[in-house]
Amino acid sequence: MTLTACLGGGGGGGGGDSAGGAATTRYSLTVGTPATTTALPTTAQERIAQALLDFLITPALADTFDDLDPATFRVITINADGSLVELGEDEFTAEADSDGSGYILELPFGSRINSYIEIPLPAGISYTTPTTRSDLFANPLTTFVTQQIASRTAQFDELSLEEVDQIIEIVLEMANDPVVQAELEQAINSSASTEQLLEQVGAKLSAAIEQQFEDKAAPALDSSAANQASGGYYSESVTVGGYADRGAGILLGGNRSSAIELDITGDTGTFSVPAGTFKEMEIVVGLGAYSGASSQAWIDDEDDSGSFRADARGILFAESEDLEDYEKDSGDVEDCETQTAACTDREYSGATRFTAAGPANSPLDVMVGSQFYTREVRDDTNTPQLQVLNHTLDVMLRRASQMPTVDGKYGVVELLFEAGDSDLDIYVYNNLLEIDGAQGNYCEQGRRNLEIYPQKRRYEFDRFNYQACQGDEGWDWDDPNVGESGSFPLSVASDGKLVLDDELEGYASPDGRTLLLGVEATEVLDGAIEENDGEQHFRQMLLAVKTASTNNLANREYRLMAIGMYAETGLVEPTRLSAGSLRFDAEGNAEMSAAWHWQQVTESGFSDSSLNEQFNLAFDTDFDEGTLQLQAVQDNNDGGQLTFTADGYVQEGERLIVLGASGENSDGGDFSGMMIGVCTNCDE
Repeated sequence: MTLTACLGGGGGGGGGDSAGGAATTRYSLTVGTPATTTALPTTAQERIAQALLDFLITPALADTFDDLDPATFRVITINADGSLVELGEDEFTAEADSDGSGYILELPFGSRINSYIEIPLPAGISYTTPTTRSDLFANPLTTFVTQQIASRTAQFDELSLEEVDQIIEIVLEMANDPVVQAELEQAINSSASTEQLLEQVGAKLSAAIEQQFEDKAAPALDSSAANQASGGYYSESVTVGGYADRGAGILLGGNRSSAIELDITGDTGTFSVPAGTFKEMEIVVGLGAYSGASSQAWIDDEDDSGSFRADARGILFAESEDLEDYEKDSGDVEDCETQTAACTDREYSGATRFTAAGPANSPLDVMVGSQFYTREVRDDTNTPQLQVLNHTLDVMLRRASQMPTVDGKYGVVELLFEAGDSDLDIYVYNNLLEIDGAQGNYCEQGRRNLEIYPQKRRYEFDRFNYQACQGDEGWDWDDPNVGESGSFPLSVASDGKLVLDDELEGYASPDGRTLLLGVEATEVLDGAIEENDGEQHFRQMLLAVKTASTNNLANREYRLMAIGMYAETGLVEPTRLSAGSLRFDAEGNAEMSAAWHWQQVTESGFSDSSLNEQFNLAFDTDFDEGTLQLQAVQDNNDGGQLTFTADGYVQEGERLIVLGASGENSDGGDFSGMMIGVCTNCDE
């Protein structure tokens, strides 16, 4: 999308007019909503931009923009140290333009990032806009962007105007979400000062905006780290999603590959996946009285390859979109199979950032990513015939060049899907492993179970934190205080390949601090630490970290990634974190800022959704011997109370956190899922 004509960013400076003998640049500035519209928007992008601006700037507020005094405008430069310097009255000019629809400013510099214009408005509010191009717009969103630039001056020295432009576009796209729009309108109408306005706007957009700034300002990957990162990788992913065609339902599954090859040079890289090495599995669970469950697994019989960008914070795969005629004889949409049917098929994959989570000397040894995928088939009347949404959580480990050391205590969080004819279980387990040579023992510390009955349109949720463990003999599944314990054989190969309990396979990272394993089945499967109780359709992923020996997380900051499922009577919501952070203050107390992407699915199809629902929590925090427990209780939007808990483990060195998480609403509706945090300031 190209929405920069509205907000500014990218592009070169304006004309080289002069005033008083000094070279100046002429800037045009529009504040709020233009007084008149001389032409209707002609492109989809222009229509979206205009609709957004009309929505954000209410008529009552727009009236205050008619008689602004250009003599009150201020021009401010941001120095490298973050200090601000205001231009004197004799250093620039500002006046209304000839038709009264905006303003013209003559400034003694061309387009640049480190300056902005401030426009005082009635009632104590000011708008600001960065001087990133010659045609500028000022509104609450440009004000928020300006604030973010001013607080990250050093990082923005590395950015081009085009990159700032991309961030501004993303701001607009997120603000176009109906849920965010309503909240922004309330913020605009209720703010009594610029500071209050920024605080309210930031509360709705901060997680996603912050992540974009961090990604754009990521330092380069040095050549030695790039050389070390090139090589073979193992990956595991888990997926939650939904579909809607003549019916509707839930999609679960994931994929695995042990033969990914990365080749990184400078800030770019390529990947290759040989045919026969990429396995994918999908569980389909229908919703409604006559629904059922099915599953399939397949191995890709074609080579795959592509490119990506690389920096010190990880690797980035660009978004992709394909719009083609529907492929007849595929069997996906019955009404599109006839010769006369003219259906289109659109597939979209969001950009994927794999965040580096490895040690300081080899950060890309471990990477964690999250993405979403959509597919939509429409007929010749533009009516959807098939809709698909998948949320995916991915982990990649570099294969070791020599056998890693795997011993001692590990904390494991496991996400497991089991589907049968009448119910679907989504389990999140917390286990402690003690590994000594070729033998290991496990002790179950907690369990979350979201059980969905798709035919009856109801669900049940249970959460247990165990105080002790007990072996299989005499252990009671329903005991809320005692978890299961047991032992298992373990083998480690020279390249880090792991086999646990003869069934569960995966890899250890080169430093032995991260273990990644998975298994799936389209038939009854036994074993694999948590025994399948006879359900036919089964997918399991485990992420384990060698637990920290310290009890101090003061001032640590983490980027969060998560997926899970929310359920209430009559509907489900596949959910992921589109952006999130977990911050610990000087006393070690945690706060979460998160933007959630969710899609409601009922037996009638897709309904409400949000790409960016902001969610902020301050936790009661307990961290002891590598085990982390977080809990927050607050009012929800429906008059009830939300209890959000996250329990899991912190890696030795604090670079990685893995958590089971759940949100329980007193008035109905519960969420359960898996969260992974990657430290962003452990090297500072």
